[in-house]
Amino acid sequence: MEKYIIAILLLVILAANGKLIWDFYKIPKQYVPVAGGTFIEGIVIKNPTLAMEEAKNLTNCGLTAYSTDGKIIPAIAESWQISPDGKVYTFKIRQGFNLEEIKNAIDKAKWQGVETKIDGQNIQLTLAQPYAPFLSYTTQLILPYGPFQIEKSTKTEITLKRNDNFYQGKPYLNKVTLKFYPTDADLNIDFKLGRLTTAADVDSKRNYKTYQFPLPYSQMLFFNLKREILQDRTIRQAIAQNTPLDKDIELTLLTNDKDANVAQAEKSKEDLAKLRIKLNIISKDNLILQKVDIPTRNFDILLYEVNLGSDPDLYPLYHSSQISEQGMNLSSFSMPVVDKMLEEARTTLDENVRAADYAKVQKILDQEAPTIVLNKETYNWTVSAKVKGIIEGPRMSAAGRYLNIWQWYIKEKRVKK
Repeated sequence: MEKYIIAILLLVILAANGKLIWDFYKIPKQYVPVAGGTFIEGIVIKNPTLAMEEAKNLTNCGLTAYSTDGKIIPAIAESWQISPDGKVYTFKIRQGFNLEEIKNAIDKAKWQGVETKIDGQNIQLTLAQPYAPFLSYTTQLILPYGPFQIEKSTKTEITLKRNDNFYQGKPYLNKVTLKFYPTDADLNIDFKLGRLTTAADVDSKRNYKTYQFPLPYSQMLFFNLKREILQDRTIRQAIAQNTPLDKDIELTLLTNDKDANVAQAEKSKEDLAKLRIKLNIISKDNLILQKVDIPTRNFDILLYEVNLGSDPDLYPLYHSSQISEQGMNLSSFSMPVVDKMLEEARTTLDENVRAADYAKVQKILDQEAPTIVLNKETYNWTVSAKVKGIIEGPRMSAAGRYLNIWQWYIKEKRVKK
């Protein structure tokens, strides 16, 4: 009888505990991020001196920053004002930052024609003349107030610890480790062994997710308008519109030895053959192109990647003043009416005027076809599924993948709603 009584009492206790547990789990819950965890990224770097540049994307920030949807937002400067004439930018700096240190960093950045002055809690930047794209310069990572700080650095690895005083809030990740590899093959070994949290352009596997970040880099064809044969607009238009010519011609296409560009050059050769154009391909080391062939415009057609940036300013690519050896008008395109509209667009802060000018310029470019945009680049990034908080969207460069890293997290806990 005593055994039965004890058994019944145990069942009652278990039932009571079970009800308590059930009642606990019936209460609405949610998971929230908590501090902890180490993020390990593998990066292929052939030049070890570039390793610290990678770390700068985590340790530094700018007066302003890009949001995850590509807009310029406050960073170390909590707000700013632009004078009516477009020449004076006044940035109100957040409390707790050394304005003299910020001024020195801006002066060291050598933004051409910019005078820097401290005015109370403000940094005032004065331009020699209005320049609409200037605000994008202030996103440059020139200030050492980023979400992480370097803890240890070697030739093959940099370890960073979180900056508890980061202006947007304490990051969740305790540490970030950047591991550097000489080749893709070396990186892939560690990735397949599960030693890395993330890497770019690797084959995804179970428990990994690939994020895509559209970049402002475009693969373009530049027609050298100094070459007599390409001064014939009908030839350029035929290539742009994929229309066969009424005669056979032969052209030379120059590009660098980057795999993606060589592959696109071969595709262009096949495509143009259908238009009665024989294309001879020459690929060279990128450094040689930049120092020799591009400055001298030593090509019929150049296949090259161009960073179009966040601002729609077309001045560098199509204004006649940029035909010089150091300029980016690689097609040597020149038209006075286009020059005038480009000058007006980059000196006015009226977005409606800028948009109207650029629309007119684009219409002329479509007719004249000095260039052709082939492909826009996307940065593919494979990350362990245990990392949460990453936001996809357009970025100004591959480094933009870190844009909201202070919000990423690995650890989480269950709490009441």
